[in-house]
Amino acid sequence: MKSVADEISEHGVFSFLLSDSKNMYAYCTNRMCWVTRQYPFGEAHLIDTGETIDFNTRLDKDDVITIIASHSLTDNEQWNCMEKGEFRVFSNGKSSRLAT
Repeated sequence: MKSVADEISEHGVFSFLLSDSKNMYAYCTNRMCWVTRQYPFGEAHLIDTGETIDFNTRLDKDDVITIIASHSLTDNEQWNCMEKGEFRVFSNGKSSRLAT
């Protein structure tokens, strides 16, 4: 999948998210960032609205979630920004780097 994405990206910006109902695949050519939240949860301060969300009141101890976006959505969490040509798979809320 990465080699095909690399070939397509030679023609311009080509970032994508693709799911097979078990995994989420992410490929980045321009901008893509992700953050994983798991217990113990903290608060997230949203950049665009200024709201603060306490995930301890919204999630269970066993929950693991990853948010993937074109840029950081919060200013008090450690977001991971992908490199050009980076391909990742996310399973059960967690990420593993496949290739750059």
